[in-house]
Amino acid sequence: MNIAVCEDYAPDRILLCGTIENYFSRMGYAGELCCFETGEELLAAFSSGSFDIVFLDIFLPGISGVDVARKIREADPDCILLFTTVSLDHALDGFEVQASGYVVKPIDQEKMDKALYMCREVLSKNGRTIEIPSGRDGSLSLPLGNILYIEVYGKFSLFHMQGGVFEARQPLDEIEQRLGGIPFLRCHRSYIVNMNYVDEIDAESFVMKNGDLVPMRKNGRREVKITFSRFLARQALEVEKI
Repeated sequence: MNIAVCEDYAPDRILLCGTIENYFSRMGYAGELCCFETGEELLAAFSSGSFDIVFLDIFLPGISGVDVARKIREADPDCILLFTTVSLDHALDGFEVQASGYVVKPIDQEKMDKALYMCREVLSKNGRTIEIPSGRDGSLSLPLGNILYIEVYGKFSLFHMQGGVFEARQPLDEIEQRLGGIPFLRCHRSYIVNMNYVDEIDAESFVMKNGDLVPMRKNGRREVKITFSRFLARQALEVEKI
């Protein structure tokens, strides 16, 4: 995940970068954050695919943020553009360059959280990965956002992913520690579930969006259900804030 911030006013630039880093730290995303003072500096470093998200101050010295956005959009139709501004007077310009949104100054953590939440699909796609052993000396890098659930099968841990199943000779306890908690939940001694992919729950299992059933442990099942309910409540609260 590569993010660019283009802001000429140093205090705003420092604040922007700080709130982005704070969000990434709390949500577990990894990547590179690059800061620029002028649009010319950003364009000199830009090429198609170089940045996933670009935060642009509309009122930059020299070439304006809107003109920078036009050049970026010509080179990369997929880059997410977010304007930082003191007013929304240039909203039509943002529409022209297919901007994803605005962060209105003064910037604070709540505003940045909302902006990055809107980018959640890109963040999920390009977020953290987990390395698992593969073959004698090799390894595979699996995106955490694509893991549905993990189960123990004999001496192996099976990673049920979007697009396939991968096995690793690795203890589930070790995998649980490396996953780092929410949205992953150890719901059974032999299973870890990604709560983002749960469709519903029945008396004994999570029903996954692909139709698979992931069992919940008998002892402590109530606590598992409470953890999942709290996860859903947090998700609903985030949606309400947008």
